[in-house]
Amino acid sequence: MLKKFLVLFLLLSSFSFSRFVNECRVLSRNLNNYNFRCRSLESGKIFTFHMPSGVNGYAWTEYHKIGRVYKIFFHEEYGSYILENSTFLY
Repeated sequence: MLKKFLVLFLLLSSFSFSRFVNECRVLSRNLNNYNFRCRSLESGKIFTFHMPSGVNGYAWTEYHKIGRVYKIFFHEEYGSYILENSTFLY
Protein backbone atom coordinates (compact mmCIF):
# COMPACT_ATOMS: atom_id res chain seq x y z
CA MET A 1 0.00 0.00 0.00
CA LEU A 2 2.81 2.38 0.90
CA LYS A 3 4.54 1.62 -2.42
CA LYS A 4 1.36 2.42 -4.35
CA PHE A 5 1.00 5.71 -2.50
CA LEU A 6 4.63 6.60 -3.15
CA VAL A 7 4.34 5.79 -6.87
CA LEU A 8 1.15 7.84 -7.15
CA PHE A 9 2.79 10.76 -5.35
CA LEU A 10 5.82 10.66 -7.66
CA LEU A 11 3.62 10.49 -10.75
CA LEU A 12 1.54 13.47 -9.69
CA SER A 13 4.53 15.53 -8.62
CA SER A 14 6.25 14.93 -11.96
CA PHE A 15 3.59 17.06 -13.64
CA SER A 16 4.52 20.11 -11.57
CA PHE A 17 8.07 20.54 -12.92
CA SER A 18 8.67 23.82 -14.66
CA ARG A 19 8.81 23.83 -18.42
CA PHE A 20 10.24 26.23 -20.94
CA VAL A 21 9.87 27.59 -24.45
CA ASN A 22 13.25 28.16 -26.14
CA GLU A 23 12.29 31.05 -28.42
CA CYS A 24 8.99 32.84 -27.98
CA ARG A 25 8.14 36.08 -29.85
CA VAL A 26 5.76 38.38 -27.95
CA LEU A 27 2.60 39.04 -30.00
CA SER A 28 0.57 41.14 -27.56
CA ARG A 29 0.33 42.01 -23.91
CA ASN A 30 -2.42 43.10 -21.58
CA LEU A 31 -1.15 45.52 -18.95
CA ASN A 32 -4.44 45.42 -17.01
CA ASN A 33 -4.43 41.65 -16.50
CA TYR A 34 -0.64 41.18 -16.37
CA ASN A 35 -0.51 38.64 -19.15
CA PHE A 36 1.02 38.38 -22.60
CA ARG A 37 0.74 36.17 -25.68
CA CYS A 38 3.71 34.80 -27.57
CA ARG A 39 4.34 32.37 -30.41
CA SER A 40 6.95 29.63 -30.15
CA LEU A 41 9.40 29.96 -33.03
CA GLU A 42 10.02 26.21 -32.88
CA SER A 43 6.49 24.80 -32.90
CA GLY A 44 4.34 27.78 -33.89
CA LYS A 45 2.09 27.27 -30.85
CA ILE A 46 0.66 30.40 -29.23
CA PHE A 47 0.92 30.62 -25.44
CA THR A 48 -0.74 33.04 -23.03
CA PHE A 49 1.41 33.57 -19.95
CA HIS A 50 0.13 35.10 -16.73
CA MET A 51 2.36 36.94 -14.31
CA PRO A 52 2.46 35.56 -10.76
CA SER A 53 0.51 37.46 -8.13
CA GLY A 54 2.37 40.26 -6.38
CA VAL A 55 4.29 41.36 -9.46
CA ASN A 56 5.53 44.97 -9.56
CA GLY A 57 3.40 46.91 -12.06
CA TYR A 58 6.20 49.25 -13.14
CA ALA A 59 8.63 46.40 -13.77
CA TRP A 60 5.96 44.66 -15.84
CA THR A 61 5.75 47.57 -18.31
CA GLU A 62 9.50 47.31 -19.02
CA TYR A 63 9.49 43.60 -19.87
CA HIS A 64 8.03 41.49 -22.63
CA LYS A 65 7.73 44.17 -25.28
CA ILE A 66 5.93 43.25 -28.50
CA GLY A 67 8.21 41.77 -31.16
CA ARG A 68 11.00 40.74 -28.80
CA VAL A 69 12.05 37.11 -28.40
CA TYR A 70 12.51 35.50 -24.98
CA LYS A 71 13.29 32.13 -23.46
CA ILE A 72 10.35 31.53 -21.12
CA PHE A 73 10.27 29.31 -18.03
CA PHE A 74 6.77 28.54 -16.71
CA HIS A 75 4.57 26.09 -14.88
CA GLU A 76 0.98 25.11 -15.47
CA GLU A 77 -1.60 25.83 -12.79
CA TYR A 78 -5.27 24.93 -13.30
CA GLY A 79 -4.89 25.13 -17.08
CA SER A 80 -3.08 28.49 -17.09
CA TYR A 81 0.59 29.08 -17.84
CA ILE A 82 2.23 30.99 -14.99
CA LEU A 83 5.48 32.79 -15.81
CA GLU A 84 8.44 31.87 -13.60
CA ASN A 85 11.33 33.54 -15.39
CA SER A 86 12.31 34.85 -18.81
CA THR A 87 15.53 35.69 -20.58
CA PHE A 88 15.71 38.26 -23.39
CA LEU A 89 17.31 36.72 -26.50
CA TYR A 90 16.88 39.32 -29.26
